Amino acid sequence: MTYDINKLREKYKQLSEKQQKTEEGNKDSYLKIAEGSNMIRILPGKGEGEPFYVETALHVLKNNGQLKYYHCLKVHNESCPLCDAYYKVWDRVNAGEKHLEPLGKGSNSIRPKPRYYMNAVNRKDDTVKIYSAPEKVFTLIMTNMLGNDELGIDALGDVTDVNEGYDFNVVAGKQAEFLEFSQSRFRPKSTPAGTPQKIAEYMDLRHDLNSLVKKEDYAELKLVADSLLANGASNVEPVEVQPKKMAMSDEEFKAKINSKV
Repeated sequence: MTYDINKLREKYKQLSEKQQKTEEGNKDSYLKIAEGSNMIRILPGKGEGEPFYVETALHVLKNNGQLKYYHCLKVHNESCPLCDAYYKVWDRVNAGEKHLEPLGKGSNSIRPKPRYYMNAVNRKDDTVKIYSAPEKVFTLIMTNMLGNDELGIDALGDVTDVNEGYDFNVVAGKQAEFLEFSQSRFRPKSTPAGTPQKIAEYMDLRHDLNSLVKKEDYAELKLVADSLLANGASNVEPVEVQPKKMAMSDEEFKAKINSKV
């Protein structure tokens, strides 16, 4: 397939500028995790009977030095051009185009990374923010809620309960140029989230998490995918968001996403 490189560059520049404006308008709603301790209180789901989190998967890319996030269309049980591009990359690598290997290998992979959004009180400034948790932190949260006999972890139950729940310390440690969260812990004793007046305020300030799982435009994702496959047509590259190799193999990942269509 041939590409009009200049048209790809121009169109992708327009989309990137559009997305940047949207991200700048929303960024203050998200919890900013700093190196060290970040004490939060995870809040219950906003709607009656809703879970305290929503799940998505993000393709994380870097364009001209800036991070760009694209929600995988597989989340909506639809075909995703960026996932398709992932497999095309390996076809081309296997055919001899080794320069494309970083797009498909290890943590540099363009395949989507799971993210979990939840409402949380930032104890530093008493504001209600959206905490975007990586998969390892979410797994840690669920392990503590449900318990794990093999690991000797007792079940805490509903940590989001506003009267008998637990504060959670997101401990961000530096590993190379990235942050890792293996030392994050719930506080050992349950406490009310605040005074009755504060609890009511927190509950009113919860964000609509479902609205955060954006359904990307297929044509726009296709353009991004084509830019990647064109090998630098828009100065787009994958960004390494975790220094460790992902636990799931390529074969397991392919089976997982194919089961959603």
